[in-house]
Amino acid sequence: MPYERPVRKLEPLVFQEQLYCCEEAERFAQWVDTLVSRLTKDGSREPTAEQMWEAKAKLLDEYRNERKGAEKAHRDRLSDKTGDPCIHGVFIASLERLADITIQPRITAPPRRRAVEPPPPPPEPKRAESVADILADALMSKNRGNG
Repeated sequence: MPYERPVRKLEPLVFQEQLYCCEEAERFAQWVDTLVSRLTKDGSREPTAEQMWEAKAKLLDEYRNERKGAEKAHRDRLSDKTGDPCIHGVFIASLERLADITIQPRITAPPRRRAVEPPPPPPEPKRAESVADILADALMSKNRGNG
């Protein structure tokens, strides 16, 4: 008889009920509702990428503050035995909520690089064919410098 794994049903992270495991979770959920409302102007605008980053940073800061004040048993709990979300569960659901709001990133091509042209080769030295030509060139150079 082959072994069959038990089927585990994963509950969605978005909580439909307004019941919470603890006071901190309820307060944090209300704070998140306010954040999302301000971020989206109650659903009437799409926030910029910068606003989304700022909202995520504020969410993390507020989560840390609420988690620090919560009882130890509630700090890392997703939900209680009845399924009511605890502070960590509210945080995870809030991240998902912000991810749903995030505008699709626009992939833009990087700016074109200017072509770097190699420097021109140095001019080839003039080759004199004879000693007389070398002396003549030297004499002309000397006369130009004194002239």
